[in-house]
Amino acid sequence: CARPCSASHATLSLPQLHPLEVARQLTLLDVELLPDIVEASLAFERRSKSARPPPREPAARLAVATRGGGSTLTFDKSDVAAAGGGAAPKDDGKGLPATLQAAVTQFNTVSYWAATELLTLPRVDDRVARLRLIIEVAVHLEQLHNYQSLFAIVSGFHLSSVNRLKHTWRELRSHHKHDHKTLQRLITLCAPEKNYHNYRRTLAAAVRDGQACVPYVGVFLQDAVHVADAMPDTVPHPNGTDKLVNFEKFRLLARIFGGVIALRRLAQLRVVFKVVPEVRAYLVDYSLLSDDALYALSLQVEPRDATPASIA
Repeated sequence: CARPCSASHATLSLPQLHPLEVARQLTLLDVELLPDIVEASLAFERRSKSARPPPREPAARLAVATRGGGSTLTFDKSDVAAAGGGAAPKDDGKGLPATLQAAVTQFNTVSYWAATELLTLPRVDDRVARLRLIIEVAVHLEQLHNYQSLFAIVSGFHLSSVNRLKHTWRELRSHHKHDHKTLQRLITLCAPEKNYHNYRRTLAAAVRDGQACVPYVGVFLQDAVHVADAMPDTVPHPNGTDKLVNFEKFRLLARIFGGVIALRRLAQLRVVFKVVPEVRAYLVDYSLLSDDALYALSLQVEPRDATPASIA
C-alpha cells in the first residue's frame, strides 16, 4: 500500500487503502475465482432438453439507470446465485458448478461492498468523498482490464438504495465534474446496448494487444445459455426418421468456452501482484449489509422529503 497498512484489518477503512492496491487485490481474487470453464461446459451439456427452462431473458443483463449515474445487474435466478458474503442477497444457485457460483458470489459481494461503503456514512460530503474513492478503484480496474469487478462496482451504484441518493449524486455532478464524467464513461463501457457492444469491443482490443484480462462472467453466461437453450442438440436427418448431432451448436459453445479458457490462462500467467494480507482481509471479511438494511440506511441519510439544507 502507498498508505500505511499496519493496522488490523478489522479497523481498516477504504480511505486508509490506496485505490490501486484495492483494485489489484480484487483482481487477484477474481483471477483465483475465474470459473473452470470446462466444468461449466460439462454442466451445460448435462442439462437435458426436458430439464431446461423455456427461452427467457439473457442470463445476465445490465441496464443503465434513468437517474443517479448508476447501472444494475440482474441475474437469472435459475442459472446464477445472487448470494454474496455476509448478508447479501440469497439464492441457492442450483445447477451451477461451484467454481462458477463462486465467481458470481464474488461479483455480488463487490456490488454490495460499494453500496455498504456509501450508505454507512451519514453526511453527504463524506459519501461523495467515498464515492470518488470507489470511482478511482473502478478506474484502476479498467486499467487492469478487470471487467468482472468493474461491472460489479457499476452494478452496486444502481442498487435502489444507492440510486435514490439524489443529493449525493447532485453533489458529485455539480462539484466533481471530472469524477462524474469518468463514471459516465465507465457506465457506457458496461452498457448492454447492442449486446454489450462497447464491452466486447474493449475486451477484443485488449486481447489483441496481449493484455491479461478478467472477463465479465455475465456476458459469458448470457452467450452460453442462449446457445445452449436456443439451439437443439440434434437436427433431423434428411431421411426424415433419424437425427444428426447439431455440430453448429457445439461449435458455437466450444468457441465461447475456448475464448474464456484462453483469457483465464493468460490472466493466471500474467497477473502476478503480491497478496497484501491487510487489504485482502479487508475485502474478504467485509461485513455486507442486506438489501433491507441498505434501504433503511438510505432513507435515514436522505429521507424522501430531504432538502440540501436539512441533510448538510
